[in-house]
Amino acid sequence: SFPTRRSSDLAEADANVIKMAEHAYMPMLQTAELVVEAATENQQIKIQILKQLDDLLPPEVIIATNTSALSVTEIAASVPAPERVIGMHFFNPVHKMKLVELVLGIATDAATVATSRAWCEAIGKTSILVNESPGLTTSRMSAMLGNEAMWMLQEGTASAEDIDTALRMGFNHPMGPLELGDLTGWDTRLSVLRYLHSTLGEKFRPCPLIIKMVAAGLSGNFDTIPASGRTVMFDIAMSIDHLGNSEAPLAHDIS
Repeated sequence: SFPTRRSSDLAEADANVIKMAEHAYMPMLQTAELVVEAATENQQIKIQILKQLDDLLPPEVIIATNTSALSVTEIAASVPAPERVIGMHFFNPVHKMKLVELVLGIATDAATVATSRAWCEAIGKTSILVNESPGLTTSRMSAMLGNEAMWMLQEGTASAEDIDTALRMGFNHPMGPLELGDLTGWDTRLSVLRYLHSTLGEKFRPCPLIIKMVAAGLSGNFDTIPASGRTVMFDIAMSIDHLGNSEAPLAHDIS
């Protein structure tokens, strides 16, 4: 049989990793003006990291949390000086996409905003200011567009390729909404849609085809969709009939 590891062993290993990271990055943290946390979209993980950063960083250092939908106000409330916390939403691929959404929590102060905007400009990015709101600006619009594209695919309005071509050629989008969903991951898109549906209402109810695709493992992104994936998507769309509003209860976060 394989040896098992006790939870205490795992906790000790995690603590050792954190200590090694602190030792390796301490010189940089002590001289930094701004630190960007870029953990997965899980609020509790981000809060844990911010608490650790708050212990390590000088009080004047700005802490930016890279999130596309989570509450900056709630994340910032985990540290004694929430005014130095700001949301910073980058876009994939980061080295090519110029936009950064700067998300203001309720306590984010003007000095934090000014420094963050100057830093974005210094690294060649264009920043916009967004008051904390579900989906911010881009995630909200992108979710609506991708969801509507899926409804059209399910209804047989056009093929996946033609829907994407319509947006690329008709509106000069660099990618079609279904291509973008494949890149982002439909599992992630479904989580965002469920969150927006729960906070903003019926217009964000996820298309049943997205739910079916995720259940079938056709999520895109890290799961490789085979060459026949587009045909499979269309076949699934054609097989759905009178699903109505049979979706499971909604989650209230995107973790």
